[in-house]
Amino acid sequence: MRLFGYNFTVFLRKRRRFFLWRRYGISDVKIMIDICMKWSYNRSEVLLLWGSVKRWAGNGQEQRLAEF
Repeated sequence: MRLFGYNFTVFLRKRRRFFLWRRYGISDVKIMIDICMKWSYNRSEVLLLWGSVKRWAGNGQEQRLAEF
């Protein structure tokens, strides 16, 4: 999956402990996922990615993630 010329899937596989929402904020991650869904041909991979983001959520983030 590529977004703005960057391969996010490889990035996330390499940096599994990297929490996207701690750096960008969870709403920004949701926007990124929406963009990926719109432009990606492999939507199942995007859904798997979003599932991973939800699983990685720490305490206090799960409530906000549930809104999505």
